[in-house]
Amino acid sequence: MSDSPAARLQVLFEGHRLTPTQRRIAHCMVRRAADVPFLSSVELAELAGVSQPSVTRFAVALGFDGYPALRKHLRDVVPPEAAGGDSLNEYQQAVEAEIENLRHLAEALADPRPVERAGRLLAASRPLPVLGLRAAASQAYGFAYFAAKVHPTYAPRPRAVRC
Repeated sequence: MSDSPAARLQVLFEGHRLTPTQRRIAHCMVRRAADVPFLSSVELAELAGVSQPSVTRFAVALGFDGYPALRKHLRDVVPPEAAGGDSLNEYQQAVEAEIENLRHLAEALADPRPVERAGRLLAASRPLPVLGLRAAASQAYGFAYFAAKVHPTYAPRPRAVRC
């Protein structure tokens, strides 16, 4: 796995169940990984488009006493040379972050048994409920469409997608 500041931040977030607002903060932090250790909670909140108290709650959710403790931790983790200036623009940083996500996924898939078990559990479900709300509705519809091709109990619903 890469030893980039963004990768270190992603490791920090792993294992935490984050709210949508907290995921927004985390995403912003990964995109601005080199700058984050030097931002105030107000500056981070503005960049993420959330309130300052949300940033504080986010730090507490990660196990820190507050945002100053999180920032101190980040300053200790991110080496000064990484904070010196990334020559990548925001689009390149987004692509690099996705590449890092794919590397992490590839490592997680080294053992295929959890995915195979999930597939067996889904195939055995009668009926197979599929629910996607708000932004996830289109993914649920796509999943339902393809699941209906292989799953015997497909029953379309106008609001909730089932197969």
